[in-house]
Amino acid sequence: MKTEYLDVVDEENNPTGTKELRSIVHSTGLRHRTVHVYFFRKKRNDIEFLVHQRPETKDLHPNKWAAIFGGHVKSGATVEETVLSEIKEETGSSIKFECLIQGPWLKAEDAPNNREFNGVFYLEYCGRIKDLRLQKEEIQAIKWMPASEIEHSMIQNPSIWMRDVKEFRAVLQNLKEKITCHPELFKD
Repeated sequence: MKTEYLDVVDEENNPTGTKELRSIVHSTGLRHRTVHVYFFRKKRNDIEFLVHQRPETKDLHPNKWAAIFGGHVKSGATVEETVLSEIKEETGSSIKFECLIQGPWLKAEDAPNNREFNGVFYLEYCGRIKDLRLQKEEIQAIKWMPASEIEHSMIQNPSIWMRDVKEFRAVLQNLKEKITCHPELFKD
């Protein structure tokens, strides 16, 4: 892995003004920022998410299924830059930031010493999976799954998922609220 610095944030997600190597951040439990982009579509009055399986070579959560695309906000980078570059890197898609629906910041501790604030974003994806240029270093399998099936799988088989059902429910509820407030987001 290349040398990567991350900006450290406090318990309220405020930048501390310090940066540290990613390896140090993860080994010592320093809080830092990531971005999580949920690709979704409306299908038969349901919401489906594009989920993917991470490769076994990943340092965090190898072989686990994830409903997110994204990554760490590198030192000096903006959240907006990170979202766009991660989507481009992982899916080959170039989008405008204005196409995203902004969600909440979620405080997470998902692995020993991995203490993050995850900036949540949603992208209504109307394309086909085969049109994505997936990065094999990031994704080994991909498919659409209804939200109810993801939730059920996270309850029945939590060890195969990168995130937990509690976080997924919060993200799903937030998306439903955004859709209710903005029905124009969906075109049937």
